[in-house]
Amino acid sequence: MKNTEKVVSQVTDQNMKLESQVSTLKSILNNDSNNSGISTSRTPINKSKRIPNTRESTHRKMDGQPGHKKRNLEAFADEEVTDYIYHQETEGLTCLSEMVKTGVEKTKDEDERGITVKKKRHVFVTTKCTKCDQERKPSIPNHLNNQ
Repeated sequence: MKNTEKVVSQVTDQNMKLESQVSTLKSILNNDSNNSGISTSRTPINKSKRIPNTRESTHRKMDGQPGHKKRNLEAFADEEVTDYIYHQETEGLTCLSEMVKTGVEKTKDEDERGITVKKKRHVFVTTKCTKCDQERKPSIPNHLNNQ
């Protein structure tokens, strides 16, 4: 008798542990953007998403608005520039021979702020192949594309 009571007690304990684990896992599974800090993009497709938005519509187009001044970084004066960085292609695209400067250069300015302000001027040098006369221009990185 005592043996069966002991087995029943162990099974009951194990059952309670498993029920606790199941309820914990169910609560984790039921988390979505409505009842936790999970973003709405992680809410399953078939569940409705509550997107809190208190912003009132102005019925204007997105992006720049008429009458607002466009902001661009103006080119630095030559005496302000602290570093020059030269970009140029070194070999022909098809024949892989040496490239020489054509005299055509394009400059882009970059303002890097930190403890010291460095004003870098990137010079993109157009080169010409000595063998096949093919001209090459180095590609301009995206962060420098807007003058």
